[in-house]
Amino acid sequence: MSGTNIMQLRQQVMELRAERDALRRTLCRMFIDPNAFAEAKDLDCFKEKYNLFLTDNEKLERQIDEANAEVEQLRQQRDEAKSKIERIMEGLEGCCMTCEPVGVRNHQMTQDIKTLKAERNVARREVCRSRASCIQGKSPLHIADALGWDCFADETADTSEHL
Repeated sequence: MSGTNIMQLRQQVMELRAERDALRRTLCRMFIDPNAFAEAKDLDCFKEKYNLFLTDNEKLERQIDEANAEVEQLRQQRDEAKSKIERIMEGLEGCCMTCEPVGVRNHQMTQDIKTLKAERNVARREVCRSRASCIQGKSPLHIADALGWDCFADETADTSEHL
């Protein structure tokens, strides 16, 4: 079901609820005011309309529930497709038997590279700090900049300790 069908169903439910409320008010007035029976020409007509409303309302509620279930199913399918696309893009899933092992290995190597770069930056920061302690007026950041290193860029500690 499309979004417009759901909106139409919801609109019909709202209209039927308004009609039901009007019928209820009329019935209440009839039971409170004995003269109101004279206004109501056919009580059976009201009962019939009310029963039709209940039937239509139940049908529309079922259709809304079915539409909501379908929407939820479509959302799940969308999420599964997104996940599959991501796995294909990362190389973790493919169309031949060699794609997946290569993708897994590439993913592992990418993680290894990140780890090695982090370790390298720790070592470079140590070098910059030790050089800065030997040279007056130079901070570890200045030394790293002079060497063309960006080892302090990813450090999460406060940079004021390095100045």
